[in-house]
Amino acid sequence: MKRCPPQISGDRRRYRVSSNDVLDTSRSTATGAGPAAAPAGVPDAALCADSATDISDAREHTGRVVAICISQVRGTVKHPVASVTLQADHGLVGDAHAGPWPRQVSLLPIESIERVQTVLPDLAHGAFAENIVTENVDFAILEVGDRLQLGRAVLLEITQIGKECHNICAIGQATGDCIMPREGVFCRVVKGGCLHPGDPIKVIDRSPQDQ
Repeated sequence: MKRCPPQISGDRRRYRVSSNDVLDTSRSTATGAGPAAAPAGVPDAALCADSATDISDAREHTGRVVAICISQVRGTVKHPVASVTLQADHGLVGDAHAGPWPRQVSLLPIESIERVQTVLPDLAHGAFAENIVTENVDFAILEVGDRLQLGRAVLLEITQIGKECHNICAIGQATGDCIMPREGVFCRVVKGGCLHPGDPIKVIDRSPQDQ
């Protein structure tokens, strides 16, 4: 059965940032400059040792992780990995976008990517520089401050929905539309842990100070 793409209402297509976060627009997305690297002693992203979660009968979960992608340089296509370690207040260990800033982790729904794949069928995960590809998560009903539990331990808080895109990327040039500025969701890591493709995603209560 063909999945219907998430529909994001017009007011949610606006660039929005949590009022508690200050976005540093001086960061370069083309040269790799930006948040600091992971602190010394943090395990490499490929060394996530926990076993993947079996969600075959986890009916309470709203969605799942389809793919996890990282890159060592900002402004480049990311590549899929078999597992990753997320660190609180940092992001994905080994990823260029990790650091002490609001957009530590980026999420993009597979339903949105599949629309682009009708034009570019060979489009791979990470082409939009997304960290986590999700399935069956209705971002249209979520807001800044909402939280997501991924796998057994990882807790993310949405800090921004969409972003300003100053340059038309190669995907946007090929398709006439880049979905990341409208449909990308950005988060900070509240609690870290290991994550694998296939792990469940569950929407939980908002941050206590936002209630």
